[in-house]
Amino acid sequence: MIHQVLIKRKCIIGYHILNTLVEVCCGEDITHISENGEFKLDIESSAIIQDVKLLEELLLHRKIWNKAEQGVWETLLAALEVLIQADHHQQVFNIKPLLKAQVVHHFLLTCQVLQMSFYLLGWYIGLFSKFFFFFFFLTYEASSRTLSS
Repeated sequence: MIHQVLIKRKCIIGYHILNTLVEVCCGEDITHISENGEFKLDIESSAIIQDVKLLEELLLHRKIWNKAEQGVWETLLAALEVLIQADHHQQVFNIKPLLKAQVVHHFLLTCQVLQMSFYLLGWYIGLFSKFFFFFFFLTYEASSRTLSS
């Protein structure tokens, strides 16, 4: 039901919706909105991914993020990066649902859609390459560890 609302043309995805979706997916806040409306990411969060279905169907759905406010999709990528950074105590645990949700495939589809849209600027390409390689190497490393054990 939420998916149907979020993909409607009139629904513009902003930081508040992103904050809610990430909180529900992880079971705790890793994003915060200050009193003055400033959006902040808790880079020291110990959150773990709890809802893979929400992750795949909403957080990684290209039609939703294609019409998001500027900066929101990038913040989603940064939030996912926090969940799998090297010093996160549950890094491998968080990588497994990302692999299951085919995060790299979804990122490629989203970037393809963004590239076809009129507002793709050069900074999107640089941003995507940073996150893509980060996720690619971490998921490759985690899948190698999982397969070898």
